[in-house]
Amino acid sequence: MSNKIPKSVTTVCVGNVCRSPVAEVLLREYTKRSKNSALHKINFDSAGLFGGKLELSDISDEFVKEKGFNLTGFRSKMTTRRYLTQFDQILVMERWHKEYILKHYFCDTTKRKRRKIEGKMKTLSEAAGIDGDIIDPFTIEAKKFRKILNTIDYSCQKIVSQWEKACS
Repeated sequence: MSNKIPKSVTTVCVGNVCRSPVAEVLLREYTKRSKNSALHKINFDSAGLFGGKLELSDISDEFVKEKGFNLTGFRSKMTTRRYLTQFDQILVMERWHKEYILKHYFCDTTKRKRRKIEGKMKTLSEAAGIDGDIIDPFTIEAKKFRKILNTIDYSCQKIVSQWEKACS
């Protein structure tokens, strides 16, 4: 992935109920707040490797509302090959998500198509320039869950800051 500003970004986690929807709304809202109008044009979405049509987790919903944003009516959706190919960047939460996507959605494609998708994918942490996976907080106690959401928030702010620098 180059430093150029993407036209479209999806965030991906397991169920699309805790991490990826939060990253989606934070990236969208932080780019809207940017003084650089080029960032206002980026399209954002999110999906999960599994599940679909589920509500946002209560803790994620509270966190987003505390930030002044809204995901009312949100329903999770599942990734597909077609879905993933429409984005310039695919930001996953854990390294194994990249492996899963390649193995389950692109195993029967040409090496060229596989490399193209692989080149679009990074973990949210990698894109922000920090180490580590953003682990699934689904069954974790609320305090640790919120710490994970704060890491997502920090990562999203860093990514938007990098895009702003790339525009100037």
